[in-house]
Amino acid sequence: MKRVRASLSYANVVSTLCLFVLLGGGAYAASKLPRNSVGTKQLKRNAVKGAKVANRSLTAADIRGSVHRAESAARADRAASADRAAAADRAASAELLGGSPAAAFLQSSVVARAHSAVTIAGGGRTDPLLRMGPLTLQANCENTGLAIYVRILASTSASGGRAVWGSSGGSTGAIELSGTPQTTVEQNATSAASASGAGDLLYIDPTMTISLDFAYTASGPQQSCTIDAVALRA
Repeated sequence: MKRVRASLSYANVVSTLCLFVLLGGGAYAASKLPRNSVGTKQLKRNAVKGAKVANRSLTAADIRGSVHRAESAARADRAASADRAAAADRAASAELLGGSPAAAFLQSSVVARAHSAVTIAGGGRTDPLLRMGPLTLQANCENTGLAIYVRILASTSASGGRAVWGSSGGSTGAIELSGTPQTTVEQNATSAASASGAGDLLYIDPTMTISLDFAYTASGPQQSCTIDAVALRA
């Protein structure tokens, strides 16, 4: 013991105490902290991460501010997007309607456009032209080699139906219609010439009236027939 005491010095004692504190003192201090002794002042800024927060431990009051502003911004973005989409739809509809309201246009059951264009080297050909109510119209083109004929054939499924027509090409008439197609308008041109004209056809039966404005061309050089028409149901 005398030998040990003789080797002790102030520096040796202090060094030994420091080593003890470093190795065991920190663990002791951490394990002996009083309850609720660590507060916001002891925590570094941004020291607590989201993964360290217990699920469902925060309330809306705890996270007011930026979250609420983000939600408001998201709602504003959704509302703005919906407004832009609605405005685009209105613009597209206005463009399709030429800027006019839908009420300015007639329904397809009331008005219809008809068109037929046929090139034929020889013989005859009949194609559908228009069907409105009980009235059926067909376009007929015939190439006899000497002339090209263009015709409008009419038939009806209603009893008591009649057709009255006239054209600038001199084709006029009035006939009783039935379920069998009958020639109403006829125009022809020689194989070396073309003929064109326009006119109107009126269909009448006990329940309705249909008026048809038409234009036609019979072309011998092109061996073709064309008919364009607009029908209006009253």
